[in-house]
Amino acid sequence: MTLSVPECSRDEASGHPGRASRLRRPSIAPVPARRTKDHCPLSIHTQNGLSERLETAQKAKQALLEKFRSRPGPDDPDFQRRQAERRAVAEARAAREAAKEAIRRAEAERLAAEEAARKEAERIAAEEAELKRLEEEEARAKARPKQIYREIAAYAEARAKAAARGARR
Repeated sequence: MTLSVPECSRDEASGHPGRASRLRRPSIAPVPARRTKDHCPLSIHTQNGLSERLETAQKAKQALLEKFRSRPGPDDPDFQRRQAERRAVAEARAAREAAKEAIRRAEAERLAAEEAARKEAERIAAEEAELKRLEEEEARAKARPKQIYREIAAYAEARAKAAARGARR
């Protein structure tokens, strides 16, 4: 059974696919029923038998093996040169990382020292403020009885004046 698929319709004036005139019907062309190796180059459409597929797989394995065998060994001068370059690059990278780590450590130590100094300064300032507050409180406590006596004396004087005024009346 053969199936037919419509060809891509094109508008002759613009050349755009799918813009065919509404009055014209697209032409329908028959599609061949059997796809051959010449018609479709995709490997899924080729008609290879089991032996051909096995032979192709064996050739591919053999090509990979030959490619591996043709690689230079560890005693090859180019290989040794590349290895030495890689080691030099790795050592330089390690040295850079160590330098960066030392810088990070020094910066962390500096920040910790600054933080400790700041906390110590805050502690000293807090102690000084507390001492000042205590001294002021103590001075107020010492001055309080004197202030009370002054207030009592002023009150008594005011009462005496009031009594004197009352006696004069």
